[in-house]
Amino acid sequence: EMVEQAFVNLVGDLQVSGICEVYPTLPAVFGAADVVVLVHHWEERPGFQRVELLGAAFCTQEFISALPAKCKAELASFAKANAVQPRSNSSDTRRGKRKQVESTQGSGLDTDDLVRATLRSQYPDLRPESLTAIVERTRSQVHTELARMTESERSPEDGGRVKPEIEARVQELFDLVILGGKALQRLGLEDHASLVAHLFRTCAAPVVDLIMDMRLKDLGGDGAGPVSASSRAAVLEVIEADRSRSASSLRHAVEVIKRNDLDVLLDVLLAALQESHMFCRKPSAKREKELLVGFRQDYHAALRQCSAVDTVDVLSFHMLASVSRSLGVHLVVPHDVWAVEAICDKLSAVGMEATAAEIGAVLEKLDAHEDAPEDHSISAGLQGATA
Repeated sequence: EMVEQAFVNLVGDLQVSGICEVYPTLPAVFGAADVVVLVHHWEERPGFQRVELLGAAFCTQEFISALPAKCKAELASFAKANAVQPRSNSSDTRRGKRKQVESTQGSGLDTDDLVRATLRSQYPDLRPESLTAIVERTRSQVHTELARMTESERSPEDGGRVKPEIEARVQELFDLVILGGKALQRLGLEDHASLVAHLFRTCAAPVVDLIMDMRLKDLGGDGAGPVSASSRAAVLEVIEADRSRSASSLRHAVEVIKRNDLDVLLDVLLAALQESHMFCRKPSAKREKELLVGFRQDYHAALRQCSAVDTVDVLSFHMLASVSRSLGVHLVVPHDVWAVEAICDKLSAVGMEATAAEIGAVLEKLDAHEDAPEDHSISAGLQGATA
């Protein structure tokens, strides 16, 4: 009877808001294993077929699909709250106004930060594991759809030229591809499939998607939805059907993105951009240094904004700041324990033995405190050390 009443309450809450925390709804005696059994038992019942368990929260597909729009509504206030202070020299433009538009994982203001801020604003009682799981589940979708929402087509008043803000966005992503690739090579991680895939998914693929979106609009397409991994093949066919412009370099770029080929990525992206009359430049040594300084400032700012429960985020930002300061590189990696472990394993080989030992010790503590997320001493120590 208690289980049936819990099911009725869950379905009711999901119909209203699309999201419902598990544990406040279920009887207190239920644990994680019980929830898994209940999900399996309920998944075919009416009202529950399109529901996912993310962390400790049930989410409907409608909630997941609507999240990019919710993030877009929060974007202006979030960008203002996280805006970079203007500088007096020309280097202000070096980062393509990263703080004022949605960006990729790896810069200070990224889609992960925006999703967290949106969820915390609208659902303040979400448990940390639910917050993290929703961010992971929606990262690609939010990134792609926000890019579509915030970047519009070519400027008609400027003879069809790509709008400056889109050019800045493409340049920003291209810079991240270059810096992220160099960082992986510096640490000997260029063959780490998951880290390379993350760089492609969050930085390289969006460049190709923006090119395809622009080409589609040039053909008069109204854009039924943002170009994504699932729609690239179909959109490419439409673009190639226009015989007045070549799309051979674009096709090559799509193939390289599909197989995560880091060795040829830069040349392929440049060729695809030039073919579509969109241009990027490789950053000079001076520009790279300016970018790295900006990223380090972002890490410290992000650490100050992290709460004590965001232990993995604190650890990730601390590690990124340490690597950037010691090696002069910028890593584009997910904020996940497995990514921290992969990087930590390489630090001793590049002269960062002390940092490797420090992070290794924290990882051991995290493993020991896996079932006790309320212990916040780990985060506090790292925040103080980085500051």
